[in-house]
Amino acid sequence: MTLQNLSRQKGLLIDTNLLVLYIIGSIDTRFITQCKRTNGRYNPDDYQLLNRFIQLFQKVITTANIITEVSNLLEGELYRNVPILSAIPRFLETVEEKSFSSLSAIKIDEKRFVKFGLSDSVTAKLAEEGYLILTDDLKLHYYLQNKGLSSLNFTNIRNLL
Repeated sequence: MTLQNLSRQKGLLIDTNLLVLYIIGSIDTRFITQCKRTNGRYNPDDYQLLNRFIQLFQKVITTANIITEVSNLLEGELYRNVPILSAIPRFLETVEEKSFSSLSAIKIDEKRFVKFGLSDSVTAKLAEEGYLILTDDLKLHYYLQNKGLSSLNFTNIRNLL
C-alpha cells in the first residue's frame, strides 16, 4: 500500500494493541516503557510514528468492542497516580464510533467469528466497508489481506513514512 492509496480509504480503524499504545503515549510517551501492556513491545518512537500515521487521515473510527478491550487492558494502570483510563474519553471525542449488534456481527460470517472472536469480526466488517485497518495482529492482517481488504501491519508503516 502506498501513501496515494491511503487517500482512497474511507478512514482508519486502529486495532486494540495499537490503540493501547496511542492512549498511553497521549498521556506521556515515557510511560510506554513502564506500562506492562507496552513495555518491551513498543517504545516512544513507535508512538510518534503511530501519531504521524493517524494524522494522514481525515477520519478515524473505532468500535465499542475495541474500546472495551482497551479499557479492560488498561484497567488499574496508573501514571503519576492518574488513571490511564482517563485518556479514553479524550480519544473518543476525536473519532467516530461505529457499531454493530453482536449477533449481526456474528451472523455476517460465523466461521470468521469462531476463528477471530467478536472484536475482530466487527473489524473485518469495517474493512469490508472500505476502512483501512491498522493492526499488529498478524493473523488478522493476513486474513484481511487474503480477502482483498485494506489492512496494514504496524511494522509496515515504517516503509511508508
